[in-house]
Amino acid sequence: MTNNSVPTAAIPASTSPQEELEAALALTVRLAQTSLAMAKQCLDLQTRLPGIVNAAIDAHVVAALPPAPVWVRRTPRTPAQVEAEHPNGHSDDSNKPWHVVYRGRDPGLYDNVNLSDYQVLGVPNGRRQKITGFAAALTFYRQKYAAQEVEKWGQADTASTSQSYSYGEIKVSVTIG
Repeated sequence: MTNNSVPTAAIPASTSPQEELEAALALTVRLAQTSLAMAKQCLDLQTRLPGIVNAAIDAHVVAALPPAPVWVRRTPRTPAQVEAEHPNGHSDDSNKPWHVVYRGRDPGLYDNVNLSDYQVLGVPNGRRQKITGFAAALTFYRQKYAAQEVEKWGQADTASTSQSYSYGEIKVSVTIG
């Protein structure tokens, strides 16, 4: 353990200037050594302190956060339902970009990037694809739907929880509450 006391002894009165000089030099060396030891301790504390402070902040922030939402799978719209929502879709400009949400809050075709953003943000593994032309976008949605890759996700109610499971051709839905 390091002695943290700073030497403060006065230089003893002596009859010889040589002895006074040696005492002053010894005191200066002790002060320099103590100063160096304190500088090392400050440097060590500066290196460790951010980690300690960040850990304390993280623990406080995590404790203050609300519980993470529980996401449950719901039944997505069929390609026919999606197509019916856009009666003028086939007559739209074939160069118009469409955003196909195939895993999100409400899978479907969106011509507005902000609406498609909302559908996937926050949803675990939310997925969408930007495709040019309505026909190509609808074909992409149909393919994802046929491959059972279209998934609608919503937050569970606190009163009840619903979960869907698929095992090949077998589909099971469980509701608790």
